Amino acid sequence: MLGSLGVLLIGGALHVRPHVFVAGGFGVGKSALQDLVKSVLRGVLHDTANASEAGIRQRLALDTLPIAVDQMEAASDNRRAIGVMELARIAYSGGRFFRGGADHKGVEFIARSAFFMSGIVPPPMESEDKSRFSMVNLDKLGDVGAPPLMGADAGRMLLRSLMDWWPRWPQTLADMSAQLRLGGFSRRQADTYGTLLGLALLMIGPGAFEDGGLPITEGERFAEIMREATAEERDTQVDNWRACLEHLLGSNIDAWKGGEKPSVGSVLDQLEQENMSLAAARDRLGTAGLGLQEEEIEGRPGKRRYLLAVPRTSPALARLFVGTRWQDSGWWVSLRQGVSTGVVADVGKVVKINRVPARCVLIDLARYDAFASR
Repeated sequence: MLGSLGVLLIGGALHVRPHVFVAGGFGVGKSALQDLVKSVLRGVLHDTANASEAGIRQRLALDTLPIAVDQMEAASDNRRAIGVMELARIAYSGGRFFRGGADHKGVEFIARSAFFMSGIVPPPMESEDKSRFSMVNLDKLGDVGAPPLMGADAGRMLLRSLMDWWPRWPQTLADMSAQLRLGGFSRRQADTYGTLLGLALLMIGPGAFEDGGLPITEGERFAEIMREATAEERDTQVDNWRACLEHLLGSNIDAWKGGEKPSVGSVLDQLEQENMSLAAARDRLGTAGLGLQEEEIEGRPGKRRYLLAVPRTSPALARLFVGTRWQDSGWWVSLRQGVSTGVVADVGKVVKINRVPARCVLIDLARYDAFASR
């Protein structure tokens, strides 16, 4: 939260602007936390509730002032919230864009503001959105009385601290990100958490970090604490290719068996557990436009692996992706992005599916299981 205040104060000067979403039920203090942020950033914060993307964009114009959005809730119609999330996604690394005006003249906008959002249940967020946010989950504190508000003097003091130590920022960010990378954080995650933690470090110094339970001078211990603290949050930040594959594995095949429609993943499980023959599995997967290959593992006689063949085009397969970001053969481009992991064993291999040759992406199921269990 302290690092978030730093991002809100000087977001326009940063390479990336990590956003914060505060979630929690009724009575846990979301409004009190919003009030605290408003009191620290008094006079510079654009404060709104349930805003639209167009409203925020037009209010900002060419400014890089911070945005606080309360009551960002999941609803039956999430189009407004999704628009705000898309604006925040652009603002994370900064972008300049244009919109047409009523007088047929283009209007220029800059998206380079940090966002502080809160709500009971966050609206739908894609993996790329989640990696740009730090999620703060609040629980009830009990009867602790009303929290004191930090006046505008606190905001000026924090800003002054950031200005005084600004020359150290590039090295501070590099060191913080390097520690997180050694702890297994991806580059995006290291940018997000590294920026938040690095700004907090500039404002309060290493001594206060140590007093707060973060041993900043012990690299391995610090990385371990951060890895454990953010594990659940980072688990939801999967790569696009993996999200696409897991959507496919969880999709039901439009063919009844025993009164149920099995999923792609359940058919593969039955095959690997020897509760279904290879021929039966191929037949069932073929109704979804998918193929299946069995190969001997090189250097391991008698050991075999199964490869799921996903074609570039297929009417049956298209029905499994309709309404998703991977529709219209978007699954082909997405799955190819997993080649470097070894889960995608081949791209463009011709496999017969329902007697028709098709160029496919081959998914090594054993390697996927190993990758997903890490």
